[in-house]
Amino acid sequence: MKIVNISTNDFNGGAARATYRLHREFINLGHDSKLLVLQKNLDDNTVFTVNSNRFARFVSKYTGAIDNIPTRFLNITNTWSTGWYGQDISNIDIVKEADIIVLYWVSAGFLSPKSIFQLSKLNKPIFWRLSDMWPFTGGCHYSNGCDKYMNNCGSCPELKSNKDSDLSRKLINKKNKLWKNLDINIIAPSTWIADCAYKSTIFRNKKIKVLGTGVDTKIFKKIEKNIARDILNLPKDKKIILLGAVDISNDTRKGGQLAYEALNKLFDVNLNETCLVVFGSSINVFKNLNIDVNMLGKINDEYTLALLYSAADVFIAPSKEENLANTVLESASCGTPIVSFNIGGMPDIIKHKKNGYLSKPFDTNDLAYGIEWVLNSKNYDELCNNARKSILDKFDSSNISKKYIELYKGTFDE
Repeated sequence: MKIVNISTNDFNGGAARATYRLHREFINLGHDSKLLVLQKNLDDNTVFTVNSNRFARFVSKYTGAIDNIPTRFLNITNTWSTGWYGQDISNIDIVKEADIIVLYWVSAGFLSPKSIFQLSKLNKPIFWRLSDMWPFTGGCHYSNGCDKYMNNCGSCPELKSNKDSDLSRKLINKKNKLWKNLDINIIAPSTWIADCAYKSTIFRNKKIKVLGTGVDTKIFKKIEKNIARDILNLPKDKKIILLGAVDISNDTRKGGQLAYEALNKLFDVNLNETCLVVFGSSINVFKNLNIDVNMLGKINDEYTLALLYSAADVFIAPSKEENLANTVLESASCGTPIVSFNIGGMPDIIKHKKNGYLSKPFDTNDLAYGIEWVLNSKNYDELCNNARKSILDKFDSSNISKKYIELYKGTFDE
């Protein structure tokens, strides 16, 4: 089977890493899989870029800014894409030759609604794996609790608009007009985002399949804590609380402020014997905590990440909205319990007091209690073993990829 996977990036960010992981698993299963991206970073001859010359590669760095020109003077605090700018990739050879087209995260000026309509003219099965909510909203990547995408958007709170016919209404109407009769198969990594898609005006009549994100359990595996800490030069005599997000300091959806408040409320642990380790962010928003803070910055190497998860005693994920976070899956795969709010796709991974702790949404007292509960648990080893087992049972990448192939093959059997 010839598969073309289409993504804005090949390895920059959680969505891109999940895409690349699936792509490589398809190859391992013997399929002719190719990855087509706007911005290529990896030295991999199965990854192709739409930018064939130096000028095009230069322009590709700014397509996200170009796409958001209509919102340039609006005070938007969360990720928002207009979808007005995109590229026609339907004439690219690896796309025309493919049996299956799979879309992933294609925003930031890569594909527009019209670009996806142009792909449909090739008369090939199209699957779209939902990395976030943008495919069925009027522009936001996460709705921040707003449900207007269920009824054509308009008066968008993110745009601070009181007009029904605002930019969000225009974009969602454009998607509806172009995609209404398209046979797009939707893959939802979590039951939460599947439910959102079912209720949306865009995808309520589409076929939606829940299929989780896979984890490479050979890389993300349990490593003895002291060995991991020794390699990373982390303290062996302290309990380590780990937190990781691409931009925890500026992306309010990631819950940095909520984590800060919860960590300041810890009282049932010895603060002198506890420290916080943060990766993915270069700005220390936790510097005034009563515990030591170690900021590691951005980490791209998966083997280093596996060491980091294994070195930690607990991983906290304070997001306000989340589909199915790679960090949570990877932490569990390394046998490190997770504490998060009971939101989004978190319950798909975290089983309360079995392999982690699900706190009441946005209750920082309960989040603090959850951290303490894990660190002080008499059954801590059981929590760790359950975390690893939950990934092996449901999210191992080799098994997940086989389910994807079965789904793709089903389109030829109907």
